[in-house]
Amino acid sequence: MKTYKFIDFGSTFTKLTLIDIEKEEIVATAKSYTTVGTDVKYGYEKALNELNEKVGGDYEVVKTLACSSAAGGLKMISIGLVPDLTAEAAKRAALGAGARVIANYAFKLNSSEFEKIAISNADIILLAGGTDGGNTETIIHNAKGLLEHDIKIPIVVAGNKSAEDDIKKIFEGKD
Repeated sequence: MKTYKFIDFGSTFTKLTLIDIEKEEIVATAKSYTTVGTDVKYGYEKALNELNEKVGGDYEVVKTLACSSAAGGLKMISIGLVPDLTAEAAKRAALGAGARVIANYAFKLNSSEFEKIAISNADIILLAGGTDGGNTETIIHNAKGLLEHDIKIPIVVAGNKSAEDDIKKIFEGKD
């Protein structure tokens, strides 16, 4: 099985997640106390051993990505369609992934909201909105606004599949 291995060196725990590339699902997770007093490799190796015990070692790591949440974690801005539905779902998904949501927006954003996002200290933006086959205007408006306001924060899009082609065109060739 070909996998991606994700590592988070946190201030308390070092966490590993193994993802099956073909099935696009989590195979296993493991954690160990972060060993900053000695060497962070010790906590990593303990978590890796736990991961291998769960999986049985029958996997190939194609790519490994690591980060550190020790300085307060991933700071995320979530943008959704309406506060009670997609914006709240985006916020919960971010929190479930261990991110710290520093702002949560809904509806079509205006210039002042885009300017606040541009000067924020966010690490990532979650752009969500609309159920499949539903409203596409809002997520497309917000995607265009993020681009037009030259926002240099990585964007993850998780929205209405009916808007997927338009959003790909908006961000095509952009960093």
